[in-house]
Amino acid sequence: MMIYSVKKVLLRERLLNFTRIKLLCRQQSSTSYKDSLLLPQTKFPHKVNTKNRRERDRSIEVDAKFEELYEKQKAKHEQKEFILHDGPPYANGDVHIGHAVNKILKDITVRSELVKNKRIIFTPGWDCHGLPIELKVLKENYKSEASISEIDIRQKAFSFSQKIIEKQKASFMKWGILADWSNSYITCKPHYVIQQLHIFQDLYEKGIIFQDHKPVFWSPDNRTSLAEAELEYNSSHISPSLFVKLSVKKCPDVIKAHLSPGSNLSVLIWTTTPWSLPANQAVCYAPNQKYCVAFCSSKKECYLIAQEMLPFLEKSLKLELNVTTAFEAMNFIQLFVLCEGMSISSAHNVDKSN
Repeated sequence: MMIYSVKKVLLRERLLNFTRIKLLCRQQSSTSYKDSLLLPQTKFPHKVNTKNRRERDRSIEVDAKFEELYEKQKAKHEQKEFILHDGPPYANGDVHIGHAVNKILKDITVRSELVKNKRIIFTPGWDCHGLPIELKVLKENYKSEASISEIDIRQKAFSFSQKIIEKQKASFMKWGILADWSNSYITCKPHYVIQQLHIFQDLYEKGIIFQDHKPVFWSPDNRTSLAEAELEYNSSHISPSLFVKLSVKKCPDVIKAHLSPGSNLSVLIWTTTPWSLPANQAVCYAPNQKYCVAFCSSKKECYLIAQEMLPFLEKSLKLELNVTTAFEAMNFIQLFVLCEGMSISSAHNVDKSN
């Protein structure tokens, strides 16, 4: 009887616990979980349409007094100056992420110096010369090269760059970039060009600028010279190579005696830049190497080559070459004269500075 009473009490307690849990679940289901979290409250809308965003950006720009801040801090002449030189962007299109990274990083720099109680000198500018602007003008205004006039291109490039400058400046000012926007420099303005000429003259008089020979890269597509920094090389490109035979017009008698009867002597060269051959002026040799004259029976010709390259040439050209004479380079090779007045010169005599 006692055991039965205990079981009855336990069952009653379980039923009561189940009822309490059920009531608790009903109460919680009627209450949102987010109401139980302590989250920050804001009046900012989650989404803003284009019209409202323009108005809000303008109100922030006015309330923050972006335009007044630079002039206000610039008036404090007693403070130590911090000058940031602006590497100007091209005036050839709308602003993009590259402009944002550039200008915002500069803004962080000048503002960090401003809080150190320094007077900021930051004059922004625009580069209005060069290929990027010209290409944009050509693409938008000309369909054929026959209608191109240099004066016309310059005038259209100037007008185009001025429009882009105003658009980019408006964007930079909206971003709150701390700079002297009322006094920005533009590379196509006469005052700027005159200053460049004065500096050029000063550098020339000091001997820093001088005239000399230097190879210049040329773009056939754009019909303009290129700076080395503008070149991009395809790492997977394989240049076509050529073996070139250059006829010898005059050679020393001591070498001529070893030529096979009725055969002509030619100098063999190998190049990976065959497009440079029309402008070739000489063939260089290594003065410390041994050269030889090799006879090719299938071609009935003699070739002047470096002796150590003989196996490579036989394998590459699939020719059988027999050496008729060998000699040190410095003894005779400078006496050879090739076709069309071309000569052979020592590699040690090439001025590598040009």
